[in-house]
Amino acid sequence: MSDIDFHQLGDYIIHQISIDCVIFGFHEEQIKVLLLKVDEKNVWILPGGFILQNQDICDAVNHVLKTRTGLEDIYLRQFGVFGKKDRHFNEVEDEHFRKFGIEMGPDHWLRKRFISIGYFALLDYSKVETQKDKFSLECTWVDVNDLPNLVMDHKDIVEEGFEAMKNAFIKEYIGFKLLPPEFTMAEVQSLYETVLQEKFIRSNFQRKILGLNILDRLDKRMEGKPHKAPYLYKLKDDWESVRTF
Repeated sequence: MSDIDFHQLGDYIIHQISIDCVIFGFHEEQIKVLLLKVDEKNVWILPGGFILQNQDICDAVNHVLKTRTGLEDIYLRQFGVFGKKDRHFNEVEDEHFRKFGIEMGPDHWLRKRFISIGYFALLDYSKVETQKDKFSLECTWVDVNDLPNLVMDHKDIVEEGFEAMKNAFIKEYIGFKLLPPEFTMAEVQSLYETVLQEKFIRSNFQRKILGLNILDRLDKRMEGKPHKAPYLYKLKDDWESVRTF
């Protein structure tokens, strides 16, 4: 899609349908969400885009993810469709587009109501190289519990995406996708405590996690620790067959 000039984009896309991606990362005991800052007035948006007439929806979503993070093969899940009757760009977005020579008359396709398909993605924060585009000032991580001013219903999309992620986190162990391929038990506990907002007794937590039989302990320890280094773990290949924490 990047090879198509924005002024001609309307000739190639499926009109009035868009995608919005809630991209989650885990860093310093916070769940982060990737956002784009679009102007000096502290207005932010979710990474998203349109679907070409000859493009699968999943390919469009993966294109957005790779464009913003530099990564491929990201864990991805659709969680909702957003389409209130008044869901369209307002004067703030009009002003933003005018900066780039895009005038939206009353019949312009961008002016009309949009239905958006919401996806959430989970990835290893440390591997991401955030990338903005010509329409944005920043592409950066924000604490999901301290969101800035977001356009349209993007705040609702983030909140619903977070709830969908938490529900799957509890039932399907997808949260491990927020960790590096090799991790310590302390990192697992920190992740669970952050997402569920609950403290666990270390011995009980480790016993329960290991009892799930979804992790393999590696014959190596984390490097760079001043005292006895903890063992590293990784997910078993069949981890997705286990359910419920």
